[in-house]
Amino acid sequence: IGIIKLHSFYQGDEISSEKDIRKAIAQLEKKAPLKGLILDLRDNRGGFLTQAVKVGGLFITDGIIVIS
Repeated sequence: IGIIKLHSFYQGDEISSEKDIRKAIAQLEKKAPLKGLILDLRDNRGGFLTQAVKVGGLFITDGIIVIS
């Protein structure tokens, strides 16, 4: 079971929380087959709503993620 801590939803030149989560998952899968994943959002300060939606979309494939 892998653990990824995400302290904020960020984006900038060539970086984003979605890309970094994808990279982290790929690195964990290289070590061993993943049976599960814990996405630790404790102490998450928030950030860009678009990134929060994209990260959520990695795990939630059906339905609405956010309504504003």
